[in-house]
Amino acid sequence: GLKIKTVEALCLGKCLVSTQAGLIGLDVTGELPFVPAEVGDMAIPLLELLNDPGRRHAIEDRALAYARARFAPEVA
Repeated sequence: GLKIKTVEALCLGKCLVSTQAGLIGLDVTGELPFVPAEVGDMAIPLLELLNDPGRRHAIEDRALAYARARFAPEVA
């Protein structure tokens, strides 16, 4: 089923770093920049995002646009 915490993060415009398991039920092909193969591979993308606020904010803007296009009341 759909991972509600993933949807919640996107709807709040949060930059998402997730494994494939966290994306089950979502069509995010090419939408999310950070999908490491294993949980242990998340550290580097997380550090990169923390150290580059401009990049993180751009990704957060895309996350919010993605959520609005797919989860807004008028769409759902």
